Amino acid sequence: MIMDIKGSINDTRKGFEESFAAGKFYNRQTQDPDHLEKILGFVKISERMKILDLGTGSGYLLFPIAKGNPGCDVIGLDIVNDALEANRMRATAEGIKNLSFVSYDGIDFPFESDSFDLVVTRYALHHFPDIVHSIGEVSRVLKNGGMLFISDPCPNECDTDRFVDDYMRLKKDGHIKFYTKDDWTDICCNQGLISVPWTVQEILERRGSLFDAHILCMKENEMQNFLDAVDLAENSVSIICLANFTPAYHPYNINFFSLTDCTARVFWQQFPIKKKKESILIIGFGVAGKVILDRALELNVIYEDQAISYHIFGDGS
Repeated sequence: MIMDIKGSINDTRKGFEESFAAGKFYNRQTQDPDHLEKILGFVKISERMKILDLGTGSGYLLFPIAKGNPGCDVIGLDIVNDALEANRMRATAEGIKNLSFVSYDGIDFPFESDSFDLVVTRYALHHFPDIVHSIGEVSRVLKNGGMLFISDPCPNECDTDRFVDDYMRLKKDGHIKFYTKDDWTDICCNQGLISVPWTVQEILERRGSLFDAHILCMKENEMQNFLDAVDLAENSVSIICLANFTPAYHPYNINFFSLTDCTARVFWQQFPIKKKKESILIIGFGVAGKVILDRALELNVIYEDQAISYHIFGDGS
């Protein structure tokens, strides 16, 4: 069956026009201050960047980006004209001069090639009926070396029949599909974008001080784990490194463990989180990382009001 792309876009436009008209109800559905703060802390923005928010909606992500980076040119792109007009009125009322909003047909971006340093998108791409073409348009308008940041729901691994997708389509707001990380990697790579592994310096820049973090080097390449750990160890923080070997000489703040003698339960007993607020940073995420993360909450909530956040950098290679 061939999808009616324009019809799907019209359904999405109509559904969101009704949602925006509901005002506070739409905001309750889509706003999440903690999630917003994590995105703003993660996305690296430099002076004089040109930034596009794809599927900007109410500008929930774009307004704080514009306010926090007055030297950047920030543009929101969407198909819902009423929302864009409301955003323009808000930007004028708040005196934000580096922020503008553009409407389009939901298919072709109305920008020249090589226009943007950064494209961000939050909770939008699962509505795009021709996702391959849209990511191709992202690739076209990004400058060489530009970056794409995607935040979108992922399907549950147990939902092999895609029940959630079928349920979401009942809303009649143009829902198409939730994509996995592997889906995004394949789609983006096929459109000329590459997945860039995080370097130690980028981790430092995005997480600030690492002294309040529980750092796990979990790549399946054990020698690379060790090299990552050595780089991070220069910051005098505690590192936990997955490896079946223990070098005779290594920085004092690197702890080693192997899968052969350490289950997830034993791991968290050996390396417990003792602070009320702490981040777990996982460098790489192979099979071992998934198992350990699955057991982390169960075995690490020592305090009643303990807050633990998780950040995964790179893949398992």
